[in-house]
Formats: sequence, C-alpha cells, structure tokens
Amino acid sequence: MKRLLLLCVYVSISVLADAQSELPKTYPTHWWVGMKNSFVQVMLQGDNIGGSSVTLAYPGVKLLKVHQVENKNYLF
Repeated sequence: MKRLLLLCVYVSISVLADAQSELPKTYPTHWWVGMKNSFVQVMLQGDNIGGSSVTLAYPGVKLLKVHQVENKNYLF
C-alpha cells in the first residue's frame, strides 16, 4: 500500500514539471493498508494537465495506462 501512495506522489511530481501553476489535485486522496484491490485509477486535476506527459519510476509499481479526456483539465 505504501507503493500506491508513492505512486500518487511520483505521478504528481512528474506532472508538476509540465503543469503551469499550482500543484494538481490528486484523487483518491488516500489509500489504506489491506486494501483488497491492488489496482488504482488516479485522477489528476489541474490547469491544462491533460496535455502533460506522465512517467513513473518506482520498483514494483507499474503505470499501465494514461487516459486523456476531452476536458484538458483532467488526466486519468
């Protein structure tokens, strides 16, 4: 579960490099130990974040897919 939390942090940091102003909002905001589902979809919200590139480099955690939607203020 610590890996999932770190995933959120790493994705946010990575997107921050491309974001124009403030930190993106990240949802869900927390996970917990013993969570039954090991797959998490993270939603990032920020100004024009949809055009940002996202990378993840953390052992044991994989970024399976980045989904860009029509609204450029969201990235999944």
